[in-house]
Amino acid sequence: MRESKPLSFVVVSGLSGSGKSHAIKSLEDLGFFCVDNLPPPLLPKFVELYAQTGMEFSKVALGI
Repeated sequence: MRESKPLSFVVVSGLSGSGKSHAIKSLEDLGFFCVDNLPPPLLPKFVELYAQTGMEFSKVALGI
């Protein structure tokens, strides 16, 4: 059984041109698993799939 790490889950949102993609790229440089431009209705499904697959990422960032 693998040891579980605390999960850091960051959601970056804002209006068009507010720098969301730039923020996501910076978080990726810091070691986050990033998904940019995720449609908000898919957020619950993403979290569900993340939990089911047992992904080993402890830091996740989503651009919405």
